[in-house]
Amino acid sequence: MRLTRRRLSVLVVDDEREIRTLLTDILEGAGHEVACAPDAATAASLVADPGRHFDLAFVDYLLPGEDGIALISRLRSLRPELPAVLLTGDTGLTGAGVSAAGGPIGLITKPFGLFIVEDLLARMSN
Repeated sequence: MRLTRRRLSVLVVDDEREIRTLLTDILEGAGHEVACAPDAATAASLVADPGRHFDLAFVDYLLPGEDGIALISRLRSLRPELPAVLLTGDTGLTGAGVSAAGGPIGLITKPFGLFIVEDLLARMSN
């Protein structure tokens, strides 16, 4: 028996094009819909759009003009139910260090592998 997974709508926010492309390839390869934003302002605009819905957001910690924790907090002021995963190259950052973003969020350290993202998606889409 095969479990049917639901298709997620995912927002990827990262100023590095290569990271956006990698996550898009992984997510679309798993059958999910992806929208990308290179900065906080674009991400907030996408989330504020009443015609859009996101099931999950991947947000880079170091963004120009606004850090990822502040952005997640801002996105959740627009959509309180939005789950978010913080992407960081800072191996010293912990879950406790990101809890200020308005509740529990996932934390993935760069560089990350395909299996980490696929495991997270499997848990979200079942």
